[in-house]
Parts: sequence; C-alpha cells; structure tokens
Amino acid sequence: MNTTPDGLNRDAAIAAAGGYDGNGNLTNDGVRAFTYDGDNHPIGETVTGVAIVSSTTFRRGHPTEGVGPISP
Repeated sequence: MNTTPDGLNRDAAIAAAGGYDGNGNLTNDGVRAFTYDGDNHPIGETVTGVAIVSSTTFRRGHPTEGVGPISP
C-alpha cells in the first residue's frame, strides 16, 4: 500500500479524515480504533467486523487479546 505523508510525516488521507488526536496519536485508520492513556501510551485497539469485535489491551508492552460478539 502506498501512502502520501503530510507535513508531519503522517498518512495524509488518514490525517484529512481526522484519524489523529491532538497529540499526534493515530486514533482511527478506517478499520481499527486506538486509545491512549494520559501519557500517550497505547492502551487499546478495537477492530469492528461483521460478527466480532477484537480488542487488544496493552500492559507494560505485552498485549492481551479478547474476541467477542458485537454489542447491539
């Protein structure tokens, strides 16, 4: 996949769609949503699909994953 960087070396298309927060963290790439703690450390990733939601919680650099049904 080819991407074009913006002036801050971010993916320009994702930046134009609002996929970065005020601290420059990627928050949404169109498929996954990412969350960060107050120190800008990644703490979660959510992937939504047709039948499942997969979330990854990062704790001290070691992700743990869980998969479950989409909530109505």
